[in-house]
Amino acid sequence: NTSKLRSRERVGVLLAVIGSTVVLLGVLGMTITQVNLTRLEHEEGNKLVAKARYFAELLDMTIGRQLMDLESRATLLPTLALHQQPTKLAAWLTTIQAKIPEYTWIGFANANGRIVASGNQVLQDQNVTAREWFQAGQQYARTLDLHDAKLLSAHLPARSDGQPWRFIDLASPVRDRDGTLLGVLGAHLSWDWLIAQHQRFSESLTRQRQTEII
Repeated sequence: NTSKLRSRERVGVLLAVIGSTVVLLGVLGMTITQVNLTRLEHEEGNKLVAKARYFAELLDMTIGRQLMDLESRATLLPTLALHQQPTKLAAWLTTIQAKIPEYTWIGFANANGRIVASGNQVLQDQNVTAREWFQAGQQYARTLDLHDAKLLSAHLPARSDGQPWRFIDLASPVRDRDGTLLGVLGAHLSWDWLIAQHQRFSESLTRQRQTEII
């Protein structure tokens, strides 16, 4: 009987040790898993931050390039005296819009705020004195925040997703040689086009994750 009792005690101790070991291994396993998950989340978070930073730089570069393009055209406009030839100016702007489809709209408003000419004659003769892009563009070339274009939306087809059309406005003053303000050259840069740029960039980044992006 004594021998059986001791045997049972040894089995009990052994089971307790095994149970403690299993619990310890379980806790250790969960700790290691949590550490790995934390590390993984940190790495993925860094990747997302990097993607966001790259996209922000892409947007800045793209919008900045478009603004420089618009500003150069605003300089050329008075050189060719196009502000005095509305028909030729409209043809010139329509050609620009056809070659740069990201410009959903481009037009020239004179110093009084009346649109003298525009691509495809959209918003022709509209008074845009109260529009932010016209007011801001009288000072210097600049980019305005993303917004809905209420005037232009009426001339565009309804979106399939039911969302409003959104644009980033670009504006540049048009000045005569003596510095006199002749008007403002403005353009609506399509937000959909910028999103498409982002998607192409993301796909490229996924394919070339090990490639340094310069």
